[in-house]
Amino acid sequence: MSISSDIQSLFGCVTSDRQSQNNVVPVYLEEKYKLIGVIENIREKDECDLYEIAGLLNCIVNSDEEEVRETALRVICEKSNNQEVKKIAMIVSSFDKDDDVITTMLEEANDFDLTFAKEMASRFADHPDISVSTYANGILKR
Repeated sequence: MSISSDIQSLFGCVTSDRQSQNNVVPVYLEEKYKLIGVIENIREKDECDLYEIAGLLNCIVNSDEEEVRETALRVICEKSNNQEVKKIAMIVSSFDKDDDVITTMLEEANDFDLTFAKEMASRFADHPDISVSTYANGILKR
């Protein structure tokens, strides 16, 4: 798969029309695994370009799969050289519906910058999920 089709798949432009061989992977999981594979391929590169970053941001915003959104956030925070892009990815992820993505965002913010992490954590100190609120309060106490 060329990087061009990888980028297109991050934007939802390339979809699989075929069933999994021998029905090994259910059709509803094919797209998830494909996107995670593409994201992991970007992670393996030395650096990523703006189109890949834009595709990863698109996944954070539009993917229905929590694992895809979480992995895309991690890869942006690992690979982007632009601090503002990292902040944007974390801010967008802070509005996610899944607690695991929010926890990942807090972890990435904590690694990124303590002031920024505290800003993000302050929004989640009273979060209904105890793991999120505990992590947020831990950041705030630093």
